[in-house]
Amino acid sequence: SVIGDLAAELGIRDDLFIVTKTDIRGQVRGEVGLRMAFEKLRTDVIDGFLVHNFANTASELAVMREWRADGRIRYIGASTSEDNQHDLMTDLLENEEVQLIEVNYSLGDRESEQRVLPLAQDKGVGVIVNVPFGGGFGRSLFDAVEGQEIPAWAADFGAESWGQFFLKYIISHPAVTVAIPGTRRVEHVDDNLGAALGRLPDAAERRRMEQWFDSL
Repeated sequence: SVIGDLAAELGIRDDLFIVTKTDIRGQVRGEVGLRMAFEKLRTDVIDGFLVHNFANTASELAVMREWRADGRIRYIGASTSEDNQHDLMTDLLENEEVQLIEVNYSLGDRESEQRVLPLAQDKGVGVIVNVPFGGGFGRSLFDAVEGQEIPAWAADFGAESWGQFFLKYIISHPAVTVAIPGTRRVEHVDDNLGAALGRLPDAAERRRMEQWFDSL
């Protein structure tokens, strides 16, 4: 509702790509849940709508398809932030008509690049990456590098901070569309946006980043 109110107040709805999810506990379902999202976001069209953590997947996707056919939703899919749901994600990609997924992936949690990311790329499905700095169910990447200086060679691809180092690793994966780091501090938003500047690491540099991190 905060995003909806701000977008309306500033008149920037057309500048935004809005993605939301179904109820986190799967209790508000179907058209009731969809209508609630549209009302809170104060929009006639939602760009992406995802089933949250595979709660009521079949029934939710069925309703989303109807709303997509009516032009009210542009892309549909599902989300997870847990490695133990990656089998469900690959099953979704193989058996359902979806255009967008959200999955956990970071330099310290690379399980999704084994099957989920290659399959999404093969299917032409957009990929949103969550938990890009770790810390979801494990150690934060910032904790892992505490006391460490960013490698000098990170300057070769324009990474000037640890946040940019971690984000550039993610968005340089050919299957990834966007990463969504959460933050409560404006200075972190500014820093994160720096990952979108300059070039991205190539395949050899990505391997070097992995080897460096794994050696910690």
